[in-house]
Amino acid sequence: MFKDRLTPHERLLRTFKGQEVDRAPVKLWGLDIGMGMLRPAYQKIYDFAHDKTDLFSGGGSPMDIFVGTRHELYETKIEPWEKDPIWNKHTTILHTPDGDLKNVSLASTKGDPGYVLENYIKCPGNFKRLFSIPYTPYEMNVEGYLERREFIGERGIVCFGLDHAGYALHRLCGSEMIAYLYADERALVLELAQLFAERIYSHCKAAIEKLKEHKLQDFVVSYVGPEVFIPPLMNMRGFEDIICENDKKLHDLVHEAGGHVWLHCHGNMKKVISRFADIGVDMINPVEPPPHGDMTFEEAFSAVGGRMALEGNIEIQDLLCSDAERVKELVEEAVKTGTKHGRFVLCPSAGYMEYTEPSDAFIDNVITYVGHGLEMARKYHY
Repeated sequence: MFKDRLTPHERLLRTFKGQEVDRAPVKLWGLDIGMGMLRPAYQKIYDFAHDKTDLFSGGGSPMDIFVGTRHELYETKIEPWEKDPIWNKHTTILHTPDGDLKNVSLASTKGDPGYVLENYIKCPGNFKRLFSIPYTPYEMNVEGYLERREFIGERGIVCFGLDHAGYALHRLCGSEMIAYLYADERALVLELAQLFAERIYSHCKAAIEKLKEHKLQDFVVSYVGPEVFIPPLMNMRGFEDIICENDKKLHDLVHEAGGHVWLHCHGNMKKVISRFADIGVDMINPVEPPPHGDMTFEEAFSAVGGRMALEGNIEIQDLLCSDAERVKELVEEAVKTGTKHGRFVLCPSAGYMEYTEPSDAFIDNVITYVGHGLEMARKYHY
């Protein structure tokens, strides 16, 4: 009978590096030690999975990519939304030296994802106001990250979280406005993207210098953001300009210091997955199967040719809507494909605790995913 030979920390780290492992890691996205429960029903999943799966935890250091330490520039009013009181309306005014910018968003009182009603940026003139903000970064503090690493220990990996230039642009503009601005004011968009990228680079460099003081190697940085700049939300020229041009410099910095890069990017991968490997992403999450994605797992592995680890490819809709036998079939298929190619982490396409009213069937399917995932990872071991 197969027995694990590596700890989750060793297994995940070797997967980042493209080194041989005993079996495929099994990840339950969103699971972390000591986390609170969105609903009591989720406790059943946590109790089953927290000491069985290969954990991804997180830490970091404070950063506000827009204003730095100047939080007095924000003025926020929170009130019940007049159309539905289960939502709170957040109206935020960002006071810049060149004029105010306004954002209106909705936050659920039940834990559902929020909405943006009004973006900060509504025209090119709004965009230019951001350059007038004096920027002073926070002092780098890695103590919380180091404490989390010590706490997680051999149970998994602790990623150092970073902001992303593309995501920062999207938070300001939304998808439609950034597409118009890139078409009409390309130089302005690229100038601001570069400014944000430089701030993230400096933030990451400061973190690396602090980690070196603690003689820490084999760290992982993580970020979210390119998913809002891949086709069809942005054309390939914009993807190259905003994502590849800026992110490769960051990846080179991380790799030169002995670190690794984890990237989250939903969406269609066919046009971009090899480019992520080209610019030095070490692991990408999640690779979604059709129809939510546009590549099979086999096609994705073939496209990257072992240059990048792939997380996937269990679609969360299948855990929500399928029966247990179908979940088992999908898990076995993913593990067989992943272990054939190597550098693979079994993972669903979304966090397990993102639904405010989880059904009993969903709870049971997530537990089936974990249990059968571990069984298949050991059956089709390396």
